[in-house]
Amino acid sequence: MEDFIEVNNLTKKYLLSNGKEIVALDDINLKVKKGEILGIFGKSGAGKTSLIRILRGVEPFNEGSVKINDVKLLANDQTSKKVIHKLKRFSAIHLQRSFGLWADSVLHNVMRRLNVIKHGSEVMDLPAEESSDYKELKKMAIKILEIVGLDHKAEWFSGVLSGGEKQRLVLARQMALIGYGLDLLLLDEPVTMSDPDLKQVSLDRLKKLVKEHNITTLVTSHIPDILENICDRIVILDKGLIKKIISPEGFISEYKKDMQPTIKLEPLGEKKKILSGNDVLVRYYHLNLKKAFALEIEKLNLYQGEILGILGHSGIGKTVLLRTLAGVEKPKEGKILFFPDEGDPIDIYDLGYDAMNVRMRISYMHQELDLGFFSNVKDLILSKLGLKGESAIRKARKKAKKLGIKEEYVDIIHRIGDLPYYEISSRLEKLDLDPQIVRDLFPLPPLEAYEDLIIPLLEKLDLDINILERKTKELSGGEKIRIALLLQIFSKPKLLLLDEPFGDLDPYTLRNITNFLKELNREMDITIVIATHHYRFMKECVHRIIKIDEKEKYSTLGRIGTTKEEINEICDDFSTKMF
Repeated sequence: MEDFIEVNNLTKKYLLSNGKEIVALDDINLKVKKGEILGIFGKSGAGKTSLIRILRGVEPFNEGSVKINDVKLLANDQTSKKVIHKLKRFSAIHLQRSFGLWADSVLHNVMRRLNVIKHGSEVMDLPAEESSDYKELKKMAIKILEIVGLDHKAEWFSGVLSGGEKQRLVLARQMALIGYGLDLLLLDEPVTMSDPDLKQVSLDRLKKLVKEHNITTLVTSHIPDILENICDRIVILDKGLIKKIISPEGFISEYKKDMQPTIKLEPLGEKKKILSGNDVLVRYYHLNLKKAFALEIEKLNLYQGEILGILGHSGIGKTVLLRTLAGVEKPKEGKILFFPDEGDPIDIYDLGYDAMNVRMRISYMHQELDLGFFSNVKDLILSKLGLKGESAIRKARKKAKKLGIKEEYVDIIHRIGDLPYYEISSRLEKLDLDPQIVRDLFPLPPLEAYEDLIIPLLEKLDLDINILERKTKELSGGEKIRIALLLQIFSKPKLLLLDEPFGDLDPYTLRNITNFLKELNREMDITIVIATHHYRFMKECVHRIIKIDEKEKYSTLGRIGTTKEEINEICDDFSTKMF
């Protein structure tokens, strides 16, 4: 079988915004056969994404050469646009936690991709709905959506999908080109946010398709079981070097050698309630104004110092639950009450300074991370401290009084600051507010005031202090997750909400993070709520687990596990369909 990809003496360096240089790939050599599925495994920052981007022709490199079929990529940005365009015609890429979806229905997102086959562009309008061309495209799109388990959500607007569903839609869009000139498929951490059964089913079906069509496929993944099940060979990258190329059979035992041992989870002491939700109802609607999703919470109590796990399939409402508990997704019915050390419970959705003070004690890490592509890490930290630092509300009240802004509006602006960046602008626009008002009320504090807090936390998360001067676009996927986690800890919250924090982490970093969360829980008595599909590590780091179930018309809190045996049983039951 002939070689489809030849990588010779490839070196990739990044010149950082602070003037320093890092070597992402160091003189690597690699050959991949036509039709082979090659896995790429390594710790965060090993160079996996850099290699994938180079093979797509979107990342220049410093030394060496790359030959893909009859296309040759040259070092130092010497490859012509014509050659790169030729490469893109027969290749497709799925980037880590990057969606790039049309603001349209799930169905139309795949149909637009299929439109490339006929018109060479997704920008072209789709055929008229009554035409035979439209019906043919629709039929093809539905078949692809069935493969990734999204056919039942074909008419949904892409923006309201869960993170895992968005990832599967991205995968469906790449699969749309299979059989139509696609020879190279590059998958960077695919379906990491999907639940185990759908993840494996989607990739099993993908494997069948690429083998049938003899498509060369490279898959980076931090999940050893995935690589072992779908790959022909696995490359282990370490600090930009190819450490080893092995068969899938010996892979699991290989990666476990360097795993950090798990630290003990401290038992939960006295149950002191800090947050509760009673008779809560959250509803979402899609384009046709028909009810698309509902989450009902009859009763939920969170206790001081516990780590609570939330388990459930993609799109079932884990993110909705966390947003509701964070004070950024107001329910249609019911109340979310916070219990301070002294005084009466406070409804976190009652606008005013009392609710603001409560939410100062609540931190929420969004699933999308949304760190801002060109943002400097130091500025992200200072921006978060401007919103949640110890003196933030006192200074905002003083500034608001000068500007004549009512406290209800200050609270609204503060809540908007807690949203992902992509939501902030649209919310401010709806309220006819200038984005500068957020910075006027919550200015950036000086870094020096928080150095004693920042440096020890960087060390605990195995992050170098020089990362403060780097831009987020220069970070690896694992570094981004650790920075996103870091941003939520600076305010010393009483309640930390983490939405899929383990999604893109390699097993080594994942173990380190779970150990860190247990230490954080023990040392600061923080209540932590983790929503994730990563049931294996859930077993290690939660006192209690709740599974979200889907009823006929809504999602609801289902089985609760409080003992080690119950937690393991719920996790094992969740994983039974994985392999």
